[in-house]
Amino acid sequence: MSLKAVDIWWTKWQAGGREVLVMRPHGKPVAVNQALGEVEQATVRQVVLGHIPSDLGLSGHLWSRRLIGELI
Repeated sequence: MSLKAVDIWWTKWQAGGREVLVMRPHGKPVAVNQALGEVEQATVRQVVLGHIPSDLGLSGHLWSRRLIGELI
């Protein structure tokens, strides 16, 4: 942690106690704009966990975001 970050946290804690230091979620909520439904996601997960890309005719031996996109 940087000294600046600690200083900010200390100032916040002094002003509002522990409550102001609680992390709150950022970004989009889970499941917003998902391209696949739950069943499709489960199918992809099962395929990825049970195979390497080359087993399915894809290039490579490790899964990457690009290869999962090709799989889908």
